[in-house]
Amino acid sequence: MFGGATIRGTLHSSGSILSRESNTLDGQVTNLGSLNVQTVRTGSFLPTARLSLTNGMVNEGQIRFSDSVQPASAVLEAVGGTLVNEATGTIEVSGPGNRSLKGAIENHGLIELLQHDLTVGNGSTLTSDGTITVPSGHSLRVDGGRFNPASGTINGIVQVLNGSVGSGVINQGGVFWLLGGNTFVAGTDFRNEGYMIVWGDNVLDGQVTNAPSARLQVQARSGLSSGLTFSNGFANEGLVQLTHTTGTSANATLTLTGGQLSNSSSGVIEVYAGAGGGGRAINGPIENEGLLRLVDSNLT
Repeated sequence: MFGGATIRGTLHSSGSILSRESNTLDGQVTNLGSLNVQTVRTGSFLPTARLSLTNGMVNEGQIRFSDSVQPASAVLEAVGGTLVNEATGTIEVSGPGNRSLKGAIENHGLIELLQHDLTVGNGSTLTSDGTITVPSGHSLRVDGGRFNPASGTINGIVQVLNGSVGSGVINQGGVFWLLGGNTFVAGTDFRNEGYMIVWGDNVLDGQVTNAPSARLQVQARSGLSSGLTFSNGFANEGLVQLTHTTGTSANATLTLTGGQLSNSSSGVIEVYAGAGGGGRAINGPIENEGLLRLVDSNLT
């Protein structure tokens, strides 16, 4: 498909589909083979490669993002229905241009970034009980959408900015980054077993646990204060750190507007001045059965 094409009706493909520029699949679509969303130069113009799914897609094969000549943007969007990446399915992201998934996405298979970033766009939802693999120096970012970690595995970095987070587990070895402006959906049951980094202000509404294997770090930086607000308490069984990483002073805080902070016998809360200092505070009731360590900063 080389731009402006619309395929209507049921499509069951076990071969290869190449989509360049803007095209639409309008119907029930199942991919058992290879689907390549590829950017291409048109004269001096580098148009976005966009494949729109009006009724979602079931992928049991391979979906690829790639560049044929020079870098340009590529988008796969479910404007209706759900893009379901089944257990046998792979979504592979390569090439130097911007890469985006949009709409409702369910990952039961593999989303693999090959030396590239991937954005899940504004208003989109990514639910993953499969695997997300991200190479060093890159990230999968949910920007203005919702991420449901479910029972999936993260190898690398997943970030959420100005969005929301649903129920699930961040696995040991996974890195989960809240970049500010995020809320945890009411009723969420969220467990961190990996490394969770917090920038800016974020609100956690639900059952939140930091496991014995986990590290949760609230990082103030460059005059930007960072904090977590818990509306239903917080159970710490691992390591929590309030610190500052770079630039001018800023505050790092934990706030309880409901429930309490329960620091279990295995739990450690460390307080650092870090690179730039600033206030460090825990606001709300604390039940401490573990260790509260003021390393080089006061705590209020």
